[in-house]
Amino acid sequence: MGSDSSLEHIKSLIRSWELSGLSKSAFCRDQQMSYHKFNYWHKRIGTPVRSAAAFVPVEVINPRTALTERITVRSKSGMEVSFPMNKESIDLIRQLLQ
Repeated sequence: MGSDSSLEHIKSLIRSWELSGLSKSAFCRDQQMSYHKFNYWHKRIGTPVRSAAAFVPVEVINPRTALTERITVRSKSGMEVSFPMNKESIDLIRQLLQ
């Protein structure tokens, strides 16, 4: 892999795969690319460094809907955990993600 643009393309593919939640083989199948080539570059380049997740302030506009709304956290593997939207849940999620 000689050119910087090719390297950036591979890094972009790795980032896309990580965000997709798909297995490597499913991602490669969707992208119509060789699983072995993708795996080789993933091992060689590694996972690009990501900035730390940041929480942003949330303002509840309508308190009535807040009682029925939920926060859902989904893992790359597809596992989901749902919490009621309240201060305690937000604090718990923040602690779990640190």
